[in-house]
Amino acid sequence: MPTTTRSTRRQSRIEVFAIRSGADLEKALDQIGTLMESPNLDQAGEDRLEVLSTLVEAYENEHEPIPPPTAADAILFRLDQLGLTIKALEPVLGTRARVYEILHGTRTLSAQMMIKLNAKFGVPFESLITATAKRRGREKGPSRTKKTRRGARSGSRAARRVRSG
Repeated sequence: MPTTTRSTRRQSRIEVFAIRSGADLEKALDQIGTLMESPNLDQAGEDRLEVLSTLVEAYENEHEPIPPPTAADAILFRLDQLGLTIKALEPVLGTRARVYEILHGTRTLSAQMMIKLNAKFGVPFESLITATAKRRGREKGPSRTKKTRRGARSGSRAARRVRSG
């Protein structure tokens, strides 16, 4: 019979199940809740809690992903952390109207605005750049340099004359 020392850890068997549906998820969350509320959790209980938590996280990441925040969300979150109001954005972004356009998503941030927001309030560049890049990608409308009849650009006077005449 082999000898054991204090450093030898007992192997315990953990009963778990795959999370493949919403019902499985609810069952796992109930078990996690029970384990979390247990006042005297042994090593096997802690191991089970860890495994179930990992399985729930993997299921939620795949089936219920949390979208990344918009630039406006990141700015507002940082202002809230600092205990500031929207008025604090005016010296950085410009007029009150421009601030509200940015926060409502009708205007995107310029590179200069992003630099100022990072320097003054500590808003991470990643939050500002990623959200702005995604927004610009969705807002693709008709190109103003699209060629029309006779090779004129659609926004030029020549193009308007071609269309009207």
